[in-house]
Amino acid sequence: MIATIILAAVVAAPQTPQAAVLAFIRPNVSHVPAHLRIVAQTPNYALIHFDDALIEGTRGGGQIFVKRFTFGWQPIDLTIDNKPFAVCTIRDHGVPSADFAKLRSSLSTSTKECLKGADSDQRDAGSSSDVNGVRAQAIGVAEIIPYVRVVDGYAFMEWWGWGGGENFYKKTPTGWKKFMGGGGAASVNDLMAKGVPLATAKALLKQ
Repeated sequence: MIATIILAAVVAAPQTPQAAVLAFIRPNVSHVPAHLRIVAQTPNYALIHFDDALIEGTRGGGQIFVKRFTFGWQPIDLTIDNKPFAVCTIRDHGVPSADFAKLRSSLSTSTKECLKGADSDQRDAGSSSDVNGVRAQAIGVAEIIPYVRVVDGYAFMEWWGWGGGENFYKKTPTGWKKFMGGGGAASVNDLMAKGVPLATAKALLKQ
């Protein structure tokens, strides 16, 4: 179904793909009337085209790839300059075959945007409950959260869009708690200084 919507109120935990995109684009802050259109959608994924949005001071359009989690929808990838997503990008997120088949006709076959090596692994890693628990920590953050990696009670979340950086969490009896994060990239030594075991730190950072 094709739908076009104009600026709308965004709830803290987006319950529709469009609301998730608006939470990232932040038209209520930039005061730019972003226009959204669903390009393709499955029960758990959606490709949303946006026009006339202001992102980091640059006005333009593109697409945002969103995924549904237990708490709602969350952006996991972004294109700019009105480009469609490439086949390789969607595959990098580990989209199941049934969903991919429904999105395939809307994707580009270009390989220019394809990530290489370890960077191409944009899949969530860990149990569904853990991944959802960690991703829920980013509700209201208004960034692209490409993946969450959970290893032995610790989790790594990358984020980018209006900036870029990494957050790290530890599982506690009361839930996931952030213990380190910010702009830039963390090292194994940074994590070990916070008490993360060497093997776990290496697995989190894929080193």
